[in-house]
Amino acid sequence: MADLTARVASPAPASARQAPVKAQQQQQQQQPDAAAAGANAPAGEPAANASFSSLFGLIICWYTSSIVAAKLNYVLMHELGGPVRLSLFQQTFVSVAGMIVLAVYDETTDRPANVTRRHQLDAVVPLSVTMTVMSIAYNAAMEYIPVSFLNTIKATIPFWTCIVCWLIQGQQYALTTRLSLLPIVGGVALASANEVGFHPVGFGLGVVSAFNQTFFNIRAKRILIRRLMTSMQLQVYTAILSTGFLAIALGVSYTTSSTGGDAMEPGSELRSTPFFLMLIVGLNYFGELRLSYVAINMLGSLGYSVADVFRRLIVIVSAVLLFGNTIQPLNIVGVCIAMFGILLYNLSILSAAKSAAPVPAWAKKTKGDPHAA
Repeated sequence: MADLTARVASPAPASARQAPVKAQQQQQQQQPDAAAAGANAPAGEPAANASFSSLFGLIICWYTSSIVAAKLNYVLMHELGGPVRLSLFQQTFVSVAGMIVLAVYDETTDRPANVTRRHQLDAVVPLSVTMTVMSIAYNAAMEYIPVSFLNTIKATIPFWTCIVCWLIQGQQYALTTRLSLLPIVGGVALASANEVGFHPVGFGLGVVSAFNQTFFNIRAKRILIRRLMTSMQLQVYTAILSTGFLAIALGVSYTTSSTGGDAMEPGSELRSTPFFLMLIVGLNYFGELRLSYVAINMLGSLGYSVADVFRRLIVIVSAVLLFGNTIQPLNIVGVCIAMFGILLYNLSILSAAKSAAPVPAWAKKTKGDPHAA
């Protein structure tokens, strides 16, 4: 009885007392790691916490706004008198509407303690310059080439994304992922084959817009991963600085044009634009841009680029209908080829995600483990 009392009263060994503490510490360390898995997902893979329903709803809304923009942006550009004015109106509307949203919802970001406003400014300035060039080049290209051909040029963005991510970030993609880019871009080209109107200026502007959007996608994703700011803050801050750059560009256009018109469209004059048209275009552009920021955060650089290609594929088909062009069998073949490429890409990303997934604890137990089930 004395021995039993002594064993009960005696303290447990140090190793036995530390075991529950170590297990609790390991569990606490695993929880933030799991929470950060979605934010630190590779640029070519979607975030793990993104559900299929949320992604599907995002894509549908994003594509719908792009279809509306394909027609209304072209109409408003001629009403305003040039591409620079259209870009300035778009970014100004985003700035005002975005500041209202931020004031109402008071978004905050759990940015690291060592990140200051200066770091945020240094990150946003290059992005706003890229946005300015990308916007002017895209809107100006619509003056020279059809919308379908312009979106065909911008369908080369996945190629540039893979190359830039490989050169700058050293990111490696599976062979099936690289091969899936070929039918995607080729299918988009076939889908717009009946409306290819080549113009050297329009082609060059389209390439400039595509190249700048590649860097925009990659840099925006890196900013969101580093948690320098929220996606809404990134959208608003970029639009505000871009508005300033576009105002300077518009001032230059007035000094270089004898009629006071847009430098990209000499001789144009500012017209009386219907307020309702401007409101619809502004709201649609704000929604489209907002959805694109969310898509970058959820899909990653390459995933966003592929989704953007499919969006342009739908815009191409819609432009054929909206601008009164006939659909040929070659368009249908192009759609099917692009769909096959997107399916191949999704399968390759899914396979890579499964192979990179962590092995569960129960799977690590060997046959010699006496605690194995």
